[in-house]
Amino acid sequence: MTARSLVVCCILSLALAPAPAQAKSKAVKRLQALAQQLAGVREFLPPDEPRMEALAKAIEEVGAQDDAEAAKTLLALLRFPCKSASVEVVLSEGAADALASMESPAAHDVVRTALRKGKKDPETAASLSEIVGAWPEPASGKVLGELVRSKNPAVVIAGARGLAKLRQKEGLEDLVEAFGPWQERGGEPINAIGEALYEITGLALRSGEDWKKWWRESGKTWDPSQRKASGDGATSERPKHFQKKTPPSMFEGLPVSSKKVIIIMDVSGSMHIRQYVREEVEEAERGAREGTGTSLAGSGDRPPKLNFDPTKDGYKKKPCTFSQCPGARGTGPECPSDENLPLWFSRMKRLSRAAQRLVDAFSPDTEFQMIAFSTEARTWKGKKLVRATASNKEKAKKWLAGLQAGGFTNTMKAMELAFTIPGADTLIFVTDGAPTNPAGRPYPPERWRELLDKIKRLNKRKKWRIDVVAIAEGHTDFATSLAEENGGSYTVVD
Repeated sequence: MTARSLVVCCILSLALAPAPAQAKSKAVKRLQALAQQLAGVREFLPPDEPRMEALAKAIEEVGAQDDAEAAKTLLALLRFPCKSASVEVVLSEGAADALASMESPAAHDVVRTALRKGKKDPETAASLSEIVGAWPEPASGKVLGELVRSKNPAVVIAGARGLAKLRQKEGLEDLVEAFGPWQERGGEPINAIGEALYEITGLALRSGEDWKKWWRESGKTWDPSQRKASGDGATSERPKHFQKKTPPSMFEGLPVSSKKVIIIMDVSGSMHIRQYVREEVEEAERGAREGTGTSLAGSGDRPPKLNFDPTKDGYKKKPCTFSQCPGARGTGPECPSDENLPLWFSRMKRLSRAAQRLVDAFSPDTEFQMIAFSTEARTWKGKKLVRATASNKEKAKKWLAGLQAGGFTNTMKAMELAFTIPGADTLIFVTDGAPTNPAGRPYPPERWRELLDKIKRLNKRKKWRIDVVAIAEGHTDFATSLAEENGGSYTVVD
């Protein structure tokens, strides 16, 4: 157990331990017995499995008890370890929902006290802030505002997300005061602060000075009911971002605002596939016209000179010759790769160039790491975030240019590695296929829920944003759910 984990456990134990003289209610006893019983189960259990349904019902019953004892019991379940990810996710998410539904002052005080005592710890802040944000009371805004005043970016993000859910006046001044300084620093905190201000006020002011002026002139007398509903009813259009400068993007479709980001790239065998993409030719031709030879930083490629047009009738593609391709070996379906096309058109090169452009655009205060995965997973440089100095960016681009396609799509290996790297707040996951097990066998769609639960367990205390870029066959329900369930965006690349 790390020193931080020990501190968190001590904080929660003070808040969670029931008074010795107080007898447990039947509902609490039933829930604790079920949790202990299922904690040792190793296999995946679907939500409609009888034991899981009984567990969900027991959590609801404790939530309905709505008192301090129930709140302490449910708080303990947020961090209750289980061998099965599916059980642990049901426990933690069910407990969070039950806590958020409580209405008694005693229950609210228990959770707010735990948050206040643990406010310096990012994991405590991430676990409890949105629960507290479900209770529209001045005390909730006060404790969440304390998080926004923190110097820790992860704690600030948690506090802002809680206030966005609260949508009350309390805590609003803390957001206004924090907007300017965090906009100067950039990254995910200012996005969270800006989103919270927009959710609360419906306004999309662009600078800290504008927000302070609004607060002086209108804020102190402003009432939350003045905020129009949302969407078309809002008083301003929702901004695409709240950074001082337009953030860099990946594949032109995914803005990357984070200053603490991990890029996870699928380099499995299917990334060898070469497919004609008109946009790639246009980009190369534009670079040639502008005298740059290529607009693709660090790739070393030259614009392709095609003596044929794949879009014309009668064109015949050349079958795949990749040594690892099942289709080329006659042991699988025909591969869509067209060997007439230069290497420029391979998925691997496209991903490599997109990542190089992104890295090249990182500001010096950005910290990043990269993971390439197929059957195994490996980082670019150690197991920590690396500052985006000019030297590090050149080394990173060289590493990216050397990536080769091969192997399977062991998504879990990559995710497990990513969550060992401390300090990030955003993952960018790029893939062109559904996940496989280490032996290369694709997981059937009915098992995707199991993998998603494992990833949610890895992320439940961190609440990192997971953006997903799906290339071709990577556009699956697994990929869309991965982004949706982890607060990220979803981008499809043909």
